[in-house]
Amino acid sequence: MTSWLDDALRLFGRLIVLAMFALLAFFVSGIVLKPVFPDGVPAGPEGMLLFGFLGAVALLVAHVAVVLIFERGRWEVVGMGAHAWRPMPILLGAVAGILVIIIPSALLLATNQAHFETMPAGSWGSAALDAMLWLAAPALFEELIARGYVLGTIAKTWGEPAAITLTSLGFGLLHLGNPGATAWSVGAVVIAGVFLASVRLGTGSLAAAWLAHLGVNWAQGAIMHAPISGLTFLPTPNYRLVSEGPAWLTGGEWGLEAGAVTAATVLLVTFLFFLSRRGASNRTMSRLG
Repeated sequence: MTSWLDDALRLFGRLIVLAMFALLAFFVSGIVLKPVFPDGVPAGPEGMLLFGFLGAVALLVAHVAVVLIFERGRWEVVGMGAHAWRPMPILLGAVAGILVIIIPSALLLATNQAHFETMPAGSWGSAALDAMLWLAAPALFEELIARGYVLGTIAKTWGEPAAITLTSLGFGLLHLGNPGATAWSVGAVVIAGVFLASVRLGTGSLAAAWLAHLGVNWAQGAIMHAPISGLTFLPTPNYRLVSEGPAWLTGGEWGLEAGAVTAATVLLVTFLFFLSRRGASNRTMSRLG
């Protein structure tokens, strides 16, 4: 019991230090940008983009600090070691993120649970590029919160199952304030958190988890022209996806990620990540033996 309490206090203390460094860096960035934004962070999508960018920068600074202070420069703890930047794991994360949206979308369209509605004409390529720029920083911000040092230090202290469970629950709670959030939609986000944690741990790369996260959001907003976690700020040139079936199945106005079809796809891909990782571990052990 004492050992568990000691571990909990040590973990809590390190996360407090991480938060303090992040808040300090965020505060300093606010001072630096005060002449540019004298009235503070603007409202609407522009404010969300700026907040995501500043938050991501602040958390990166905080991660550098805690890795140097507590981990003696072992970047593997936060998924930023040398092997984390290999092209294939990063590409795998991005493709997996896109597929867990494209596959259920195709199923919903094929079964008439959703359809495309005609919208005013516009440039698809330009809108898709804009969506990438709008979504990249917020996705990195959320990944640094949930699957950077937090996941790494929990995994090191209590094991990967505890790290996946706790960070995925926290990830779901982060979305409670989104428009139209329900217990069902937040539960779907928790499942998405398990998927992203499996990418992070399976590849050892935070960059892969970030691009998987970005892939999920980009596929919804830029390819399917659907809401993203209840948000509808992206342009929808030429068409948009409209749900026909019940919200629990399709995701409804929250977005495809909240639908049972997407949740089932996410769980399947997560399971495949688990199997591939176990197979890789078995092959390594065989070579060592």
